[in-house]
Amino acid sequence: MALEFDLDKTFGENIAVFRGHLEGLDPECAKIFFDNQATLLGDGNSARARANRTAFNEAVLAQLKVLPPKSEAS
Repeated sequence: MALEFDLDKTFGENIAVFRGHLEGLDPECAKIFFDNQATLLGDGNSARARANRTAFNEAVLAQLKVLPPKSEAS
C-alpha cells in the first residue's frame, strides 16, 4: 500500500497518517521511530539540524539492535 501525503493537511495530520501506515507495516519499528521523533525534529534551530539527525540515528540504531530477529519475534 502506497503512502501519499496530502498537501492540504497539516504536518500533524500527515504525521498521524504516516504513523498509521508504519504501524501497519511494522509496529515495533514504528514505535522506535515515533519514540525518537522529537530528537529528529529538534527545536527548529537549523544550526543543530545535523546534530539532531545524528542523535536520532544513533538512538534508533541502539533500539533496533536490541530487537530480536523477526524469526524469533512472535
